[in-house]
Amino acid sequence: MKTREILLFEIIIFTALWLYDEYVAFILSIIVPAILFAILIISLISEMIEKSNVPRSYFKTMFFAVIPPIIIAILYIYNSGGQMEWLLE
Repeated sequence: MKTREILLFEIIIFTALWLYDEYVAFILSIIVPAILFAILIISLISEMIEKSNVPRSYFKTMFFAVIPPIIIAILYIYNSGGQMEWLLE
């Protein structure tokens, strides 16, 4: 899969998740980017220590995969006026 396809798939999944269940989407929008960013940092550190045959597109894809969940969460919260159902219960 190319970077664009992965990002499009991620955007579709997170948008559907936000529309289906705000609570789970909020939790995953925090956890998934944190895990992906940690994997990216560890990969970059190990790449600096010992050069591997990992293509440069891997690092680009990992970097861009961190961004969509955060942007979708911000847009959804902004569009809902900050009123999430699970916070009101």
